[in-house]
Amino acid sequence: MNRHIIIASSFIKPERLKPYLTKNMICLYAGEDIRRFESFRNSLSNHIEFIHPSKFHNFVDSKRKDFVEWTEKIHMQYGSNYAHWIKDVFSSNPYNSKLFLYFMNLLWLKSVIGNFTNRDILFISENYAAMRIAEKIAYSISGGKVLTLGFFNGIVHLGYKMSINIFKALARVLFFTIRYLISVVSRIMKTDKNMGDPVVMIDTYILNGSFEKDAIFKSRYFSEVYDYLKRQDICVAFLPAILDRSPWKLWSIFKNMRISNTRFILLEDYIRLSDVIDLFLFPFRLLMNMEHVPDFCGIEVQTLVDEENWLNLFSFSYILQVLIHKMPKNLHNAGFSPKLYINWSENQTFSRALILGFHKYIPNVRVIGGKPFIPPLNHLNLFNTTSERLWGVAPDKIVTCGPKLKSLFSHNDKDGIYSVGASLRYGYLWDIVTGSNNSINAKNIAILLPYSNKISRYILHLSSNAIINALDKGYNIIIKGHTTHKKNDLISMLYKAGLENMRLSIVYDDMKSVLLSSKVVITSASSVTCEAICLGIPVVLIGLPVGLDLNMNDVVPDSMWRMAYTKEDVDIYVNQWALNHPFLREERRKVGREVLESIFMPNSEEFIKEYLN
Repeated sequence: MNRHIIIASSFIKPERLKPYLTKNMICLYAGEDIRRFESFRNSLSNHIEFIHPSKFHNFVDSKRKDFVEWTEKIHMQYGSNYAHWIKDVFSSNPYNSKLFLYFMNLLWLKSVIGNFTNRDILFISENYAAMRIAEKIAYSISGGKVLTLGFFNGIVHLGYKMSINIFKALARVLFFTIRYLISVVSRIMKTDKNMGDPVVMIDTYILNGSFEKDAIFKSRYFSEVYDYLKRQDICVAFLPAILDRSPWKLWSIFKNMRISNTRFILLEDYIRLSDVIDLFLFPFRLLMNMEHVPDFCGIEVQTLVDEENWLNLFSFSYILQVLIHKMPKNLHNAGFSPKLYINWSENQTFSRALILGFHKYIPNVRVIGGKPFIPPLNHLNLFNTTSERLWGVAPDKIVTCGPKLKSLFSHNDKDGIYSVGASLRYGYLWDIVTGSNNSINAKNIAILLPYSNKISRYILHLSSNAIINALDKGYNIIIKGHTTHKKNDLISMLYKAGLENMRLSIVYDDMKSVLLSSKVVITSASSVTCEAICLGIPVVLIGLPVGLDLNMNDVVPDSMWRMAYTKEDVDIYVNQWALNHPFLREERRKVGREVLESIFMPNSEEFIKEYLN
């Protein structure tokens, strides 16, 4: 059969493809830009078939292990160089590195070409290197006609991304300079209180709203551990990651940290001239240590790795990591000798840099990695690996919050030390799961938005029909944004989803209050999936049409959730399935209790001590 395979850039107009389409053609979209994908689907869906996203997600599930094993080979070969660990390319973080996604896209193309031998194929890619590799795959397997469209557009976009990254690099340097100067000026506010040298250092994240009146700090992450240590009269200091970028908010944050009765160890106080010199020499270190990689499942991927390396080189995304890596050395030189560092263990590059620094410069410090959260299986950096432990970028011990999560987190590092500790911010579930009947007559449908603005916008867009029909039935719709969302962000999202005139309520209550007043939850890529199910509340998950599935439904029974990919799906699952769930409330509560006992331990002293052993 004379098959037709088209390899096209996503940066061409969809109309340009129409003369080449056939009725026998299926489309694969390689990337994660939902708006760009929808422009192609809206224009071409009457002419060709778009493969259902669930099929790609299932394929990724079957190949995830192959990618982990491939990256382990790279880590073992290049792990002696700290530059390898603190850049984003091999971080396996889906928000910062696209290698996993693009590798899966290419392997999916290879599989479809081999298995759908009687179908023509359209492969649309957001990445120029992936297009070149896809062309080679198509020629090597199909033996038919391969047409390429928009390669020049792909080159132009690559140049555009390179330019944007250079601009971002300059912006990062400027921002960090401003932040450093604000920190220096804020030292005039510093009190003379002698808080002693910290025995324990604890990670935290800080926003402008993290401080109450009189600079009282509210810790959202390890507050139960901190409170226990204070009761034991153990000197503790926080290592803050500051999330706000506004100069005025930064001034308020630094001022509060200076005058607070809580001790903070600030990166800006421990930067030396030699660190700055190392920072500006770091691009040359990267140039001298570009990774040469083996094929991935029979696909030559060096071109793609090279492209990602060059984009990373010019982005200066590693500015914080380089400085953080030297911080333990400067702390040691300043006379600090902490015994314990408790890391919020998402295994991000700045955490790797800091842990590697502690292991190198203050080897007596024991690093405890706290993972009291639910991991999406495709969020690969959340799962520490053997190579990370052997090269010293992983914590000495990992503490998670349930036996099922212990098994899950240790999957890629069977010989690591993993234990079960307190569930910390999820502890409220134990307070209410056995006795509360608040939600029996609940009339709220809660739309709970995740960290990603892109995913949040899509949730609102896909939920519009369900919202209209639920309102007609007399239900209330409440929307709670992520902690990092500003009110203007939420209003903008509602406007873009066409929901600005609907009878909706944006709420800022804590999660406990929101869930206890809710009959159904709509969300995506959020741990609230598990929280709601622990309370017997059905959940409708939004599945993305492109990209990786980052939902957290793998540790909960499928009787309590449904995955929706269209507006019609969401409407049916909310208004027909969830509001008329086949399980009675007591049955759902029983299921929830079983989930709770498997993934969230109580905040008892016994489990809190796991972070200190």
